Amino acid sequence: MGSPVHLDENGRPVILSMSLVVAPEFAGMRVDQFLHKKLRRLSRTKIQRIIKTQLLRADGRTFKPHSPVVVGDELIIRRPARAEPDCPREFAVLYEEPLVRVIDKPAGLPMHATARFYFNTLTRVLAEAYPGETLQICHRVDRETSVCVVLARSREAASRLKQAFANKRVQKTYLAL
Repeated sequence: MGSPVHLDENGRPVILSMSLVVAPEFAGMRVDQFLHKKLRRLSRTKIQRIIKTQLLRADGRTFKPHSPVVVGDELIIRRPARAEPDCPREFAVLYEEPLVRVIDKPAGLPMHATARFYFNTLTRVLAEAYPGETLQICHRVDRETSVCVVLARSREAASRLKQAFANKRVQKTYLAL
């Protein structure tokens, strides 16, 4: 197994960045209130800590919690990546055509980023395996489940496939062990 995915080639944590641009409806709002609106899952205490230790303007200047935001301001949150629980990062392609790809997702690999997983997710692994290709997952699956995942390779295909799943026009077979 290679080095942990949250570390760079020198063994230091990878820096994760998130950019937020201030829209007109937030003009003049305090930065702490703006962040609370944009990052609803975070407590006010956590937002205060982010402002003090991780938040910058695009030009590198810092904020105070009471600083007002201006339309077009770009706020950048930068933090070191945290270690993630081990999980499989491999998958097999089971079927492929120009509009669809079906893969075998192993049990233990989360579909999307969560508070615990950023790098070890199916969406991240797919982006690494198929750089520049737009793939959309067409249905939901639990992390613990080993399953065939249907991926759309175009916006139109995604719309049609997601609608088929939503309208129960897809036949599913389950095997529980």
